[in-house]
Amino acid sequence: MSVTGRKRKLDDVDSDSEEAEDVPQAQVLSHAAKRRLRKKVKVALDVEQPVASETTRPKAENRSAHCVWVGNLSFKTTPASLKEFFTDEKEAIIRIHMPTKALHGTKPGQKTARVDNKGFAYVDFATPGAKDSAIARSEGILDGRRLLIKDGSDFAGRPEKDGVSKASSAPLTGMTKTARKILSQQKNEACPTLFIGNLSFETKEEEIAALFGRVHPKLKKEGESIEDRLLRVRMGTFEDSGKCKGFAFVDFKTIQFATDALVNPHNHSLNGRALVVEYASPDAVRRGKVVHEKSEAGLPKNRAARRPQKSERIAAKQASRVTQTEATQEEQPEENPSSLEIDERSRRKEKRPEKSLKEKGRRPKPGASLANAPRENVAIVQSTGKKIVF
Repeated sequence: MSVTGRKRKLDDVDSDSEEAEDVPQAQVLSHAAKRRLRKKVKVALDVEQPVASETTRPKAENRSAHCVWVGNLSFKTTPASLKEFFTDEKEAIIRIHMPTKALHGTKPGQKTARVDNKGFAYVDFATPGAKDSAIARSEGILDGRRLLIKDGSDFAGRPEKDGVSKASSAPLTGMTKTARKILSQQKNEACPTLFIGNLSFETKEEEIAALFGRVHPKLKKEGESIEDRLLRVRMGTFEDSGKCKGFAFVDFKTIQFATDALVNPHNHSLNGRALVVEYASPDAVRRGKVVHEKSEAGLPKNRAARRPQKSERIAAKQASRVTQTEATQEEQPEENPSSLEIDERSRRKEKRPEKSLKEKGRRPKPGASLANAPRENVAIVQSTGKKIVF
């Protein structure tokens, strides 16, 4: 290799290194900086390509007033096969709208992806006669499926939105959003009794009555008190301590009073605890009526109300014992024993043999039991047996 060629190669290497030094290195961006950069690029693209207005959007095909809904379709049915199903009305068909869905495992936007229909379609006809004859073809078989054909504007049998029926949504009109949400979550039917759960063990019946007896100023009438709305508070209590078990039932005079207390969000917390407030079960309502009837007749509410608590029973027993001892002391006059009787008693005690600790029921100390243990003879005793040889 010549010297000139070698020098030329070295010059090329130097020039390449200089160019590499001139090129600025790529700046390392953080995740936040990358997000901001992507946002700027997106905003710039949106400015360059404005959203198409309603006038520039393509208009959908004009729908006919004579439309039928076709259900229970096979997922493999095509618009062409559905059009062939209506043989006599084929000429009057204006439009067939059959929604489709991509198969499982296909990527969105994939050109070769197979799609199936969603099991229903809308077919528009030019004349009302063709529409009536198409509805008459209901229960016909296409691709092994019995088709259900009905008027396109007939929505009978369609499930209500969010699972709320018209009957339950009718009384919710005119209420706040919070009240509608509370009533939509109820499992039992509306009744004049409310179940209160998650109560503290220190809760008193007076606190529950004061909480649910208060009324919104707009709903309260002049001169109305708590007794005008509440019948009673039935709180579950422990027999020994009398404290709350954590639940209670509040009986109102009418269903409307119970509903007003239920939808009031201020009645859902007491003593810093979130309460569970809902309509009570039919059994709880029935038991509340029985208690109300007994209280009006002057009868005890239940067995637990007649039976005193454990502490009260113990105090009553102690008081009865004191009274019995006092009565016996009053009935029996005091007698001064003579000196002869005292001497006789002392002699009997001296004659009695002393009982051991075991007989007295007391356990002896380890040292005493070892000292009083019987001693064995440790001398060597001559054997008197016979030796047997096998």
